Amino acid sequence: MLDAQGTIFGSFSLNAAESVDVAFVDGTSGVTEVHINVLVGTVTITVFGQTRTLSEGQPDTFVLDVAAPVIGDALDVTAEATSASGAAVAFALPTVSDDVDPAPTVIAIPSSGTVFPLGASTVTVTATDAAGNVGTASFNITVRDTTAPAIIGASISSTSLWPANHKMVDVAFAYRVTDAVDSAPMCALSARSNEPLSGTGAGDT
Repeated sequence: MLDAQGTIFGSFSLNAAESVDVAFVDGTSGVTEVHINVLVGTVTITVFGQTRTLSEGQPDTFVLDVAAPVIGDALDVTAEATSASGAAVAFALPTVSDDVDPAPTVIAIPSSGTVFPLGASTVTVTATDAAGNVGTASFNITVRDTTAPAIIGASISSTSLWPANHKMVDVAFAYRVTDAVDSAPMCALSARSNEPLSGTGAGDT
C-alpha cells in the first residue's frame, strides 16, 4: 500500500481465494487511517508498523500513531544500604498507556535489582510503541546508611573493685563492633564509678 507520495505504509498478501476491501483516510500529513474489511478468507496485514490477522466479517481500522506512550508517575525510592557497595533495589515499573499500541515495550536503566551505590541515582524509564514513538520518564533511588554499628560479645574481666583503697586495678574489657557499610567504625570506650570521688569512709580522701 502506497500513499499519494509513493511512500509504503502497509502491506498484505492474498491468494486467489481471498479478497480484501481497503479504504484510506487522508490527513494533512498523508494517509492517517486505513480501514480494512476482509471479504473472503483470513489475511495478515501490516499497516503503520502494526500487524494484525483479520478474518472475513471483522472489519478493522489502522490509525497512524504519532503520539509517544504516556508513562505514569514514577515514584522515588529510598533503600537502606546493606554493604559498602550500597544495596540491591527492586522496583516496579510505572504504568504505561498508548493511544494505539496496547503493549508498548518498557525498559528501565539501570534495571530493577541492580546494586545502587550510596547516595542518589537516577533511573530512566523508556517506553516504545509499535510505531517507534518513544516516551521517557525518570525517578531517583536513594541509598542511605542509617543503621548504627552493632556491639557484639561485650565482656569485662571484673564487675566489682574492692576494697576501696585508691589502688589502680587492671580491668580487661572485650568487645567486637560490626557495621554493614563501614568496615572500620570509630569506637570509644569510657568508664565511670558509682562511688563518690571523695568521702568520709576508710580509703577516701
